[in-house]
Amino acid sequence: MASPTALFWGYENALPASVRAADASKAILDALAPLGIRIVDRKVYYDAAAGGPGEELCLNGFSLVHTPRRGQKESVDKKMIVDMLGFAWERSVSERDGIKPCVVLITGDGDYAYAMNKL
Repeated sequence: MASPTALFWGYENALPASVRAADASKAILDALAPLGIRIVDRKVYYDAAAGGPGEELCLNGFSLVHTPRRGQKESVDKKMIVDMLGFAWERSVSERDGIKPCVVLITGDGDYAYAMNKL
């Protein structure tokens, strides 16, 4: 059985301005397809005031998580880390067949290295 997998995408740090969100999401999903994982959740974190992915990613199955900065750079980081750890914990507890959950993080920000190492 395939690992339950969640994608967490920090939109502000991971996409060059010349790349469309729909093209990037297709490339991401195409890259993950041969790995034998089961994608159960897709979330993209963004600040709508700073410009976001719009409906492109929603149409590709991503949940849009509006994360206003409110003058704090770390608000996206904190929300993503809590969601990643929550997903991993909930799936680890609920999967009784020994299959471990998988987290895919898409970001250009190194602030997540410690959390990913712990996962």
